[in-house]
Formats: sequence, C-alpha cells, structure tokens
Amino acid sequence: MSSVTFPPQFPQTLGTNYGYDNVVPPFYLNGAQITANLAAFPSLPIALYNTLEIRLWIAGLSGSDTVLIQFNGDTGNNYWSRNVSMTAASALNTNVEVPSTSGINLGIALTKGMFVRLFVGNFATQPKTVSGVGSIGTGAAGTIGVPLQIAGEWENTTAQISSVLVKLAGANTILTGSSIQIFGGV
Repeated sequence: MSSVTFPPQFPQTLGTNYGYDNVVPPFYLNGAQITANLAAFPSLPIALYNTLEIRLWIAGLSGSDTVLIQFNGDTGNNYWSRNVSMTAASALNTNVEVPSTSGINLGIALTKGMFVRLFVGNFATQPKTVSGVGSIGTGAAGTIGVPLQIAGEWENTTAQISSVLVKLAGANTILTGSSIQIFGGV
C-alpha cells in the first residue's frame, strides 16, 4: 500500500481535452497527499511553464525541523534562501539568510502545521526566483502563530523546473495528511 495519494486529475484532464492555453492559468500540474509519516514528499514531475505556484500544507513534523524545496533533483549547494518571520510576543522580525545551500528553506524550524504559498519564475535562461508567504500554526487558540515571508533562488540558467521535491533538512518526518499542489501558467 502506498504512503501517498494523488488527487483527482480533473484540472489536468481539462487541459488535455481542451488545450492548456484554453484553461485560465494557473492550472493544476501535479500534487500529492501523504498517508503515512514520511521524510519527504515524492519527487513530482511537472510540465514546463514560465511561472509556477506551489501550495504546501504541512500537518506537522515528528520533531523540530526545517522544510526544504529542491528542483530537478539538484541536491548541490546551488540555492540561497531568506526568511523573515515574526515570532509570538515580539515586535521584532527575525531574518534568516542561508547562502549556498542544498535547497530553499521554507521558514524556520517548526513542529506544528504550516501553510506556504510560493510563486516561482521558471524561465530556462534565468535563475529560478522564488517568493512566498506562509504561516506556522501553534495548535492552541491562546498562542499566536508565526507569519512568514520567503525568498530564494535556484541558480540554474540552463533548464526549466521539471520536478519538485519537498523534504526535511534533518532526520524527522512530515506527518500524515500533509499535501502539495503545483500549478503552472504562461
């Protein structure tokens, strides 16, 4: 039995049946929902489009860890990321910069749920710039969560993104029910 389910392909079928240019972008390219605790989502292949939108919902983690995103199976230090967050009970922003790393960090270390929405420029001859917003939950109505601003880049100027992998930086697992959806546009 698989530990991943793939959502119905209705939007993908629309594009196939009526032409992708006839479906108002962004339209669904691929996605998955994990059905058992895993260290990473499966690597998801996608069609080549100049802009991508990635929606990621993490139900929680088995221990404190950082979520990373990688493109086209590139695990080298070909990425940078910058995250700005405001922790509870603080009026000060926290700025975390990570140069020359093996993936784009999606926020700060967490254990609770997180939702992130990323926008990606995906032109073959340009670095792949990522911009996003998100929030980390607390699991308690009396405790304020953490808002996130995310920026990063994959320093590849020879290929468009054709696969997306979301994984953890450490040895923990992503909890059951977490999901990812990838959309593309012109």
